[in-house]
Amino acid sequence: MHTQKRNHTTTLNFSIPQKFNIDGISLVSKKIIAITAVTVVVISVIAATGYFTWQTSIALGEVENVIRTFLNEINAYDAFGAWGLTTEYYQSLWLQFANFKAFIDSLNTTNWHTEIQTFSNKTIETENGKTTANFTVTANVVDDRLGTYVETWIFELEKISNLWKIANWRPKG
Repeated sequence: MHTQKRNHTTTLNFSIPQKFNIDGISLVSKKIIAITAVTVVVISVIAATGYFTWQTSIALGEVENVIRTFLNEINAYDAFGAWGLTTEYYQSLWLQFANFKAFIDSLNTTNWHTEIQTFSNKTIETENGKTTANFTVTANVVDDRLGTYVETWIFELEKISNLWKIANWRPKG
């Protein structure tokens, strides 16, 4: 059996377009091109800023709603509901659910209730793939033992599986 080798050569023909020649364009056309380019850049920056602001506003509202819901669960003395809005870290601070429930039950004995007045010092940050929020909350508190007073708390939240969870709740100061 005899094998014959064939040499095969393929030639590709292509041309490289010449650079755009701006010398042949009138001064008015050059100004229109420059104005259009600047306009596109400005619109892009405004759109990106607006999108970021919109996303941040949504996130701020989500965090505020979680804090409101958490405090409403406590106002209703629903330890299970409040516990479900917290991170495993926060839960570990209580060692076990029974300790958290005992705390909520103690609030019930004094008819403790709170009403949020303001949210302030709101920050949301993402670092190394972890998104956290820190909010300061000022609230009116009513308690049969202590009467009516104003309390300021720091809430720290973490976004886990697209849900905000309370990671810490402590008095400011």
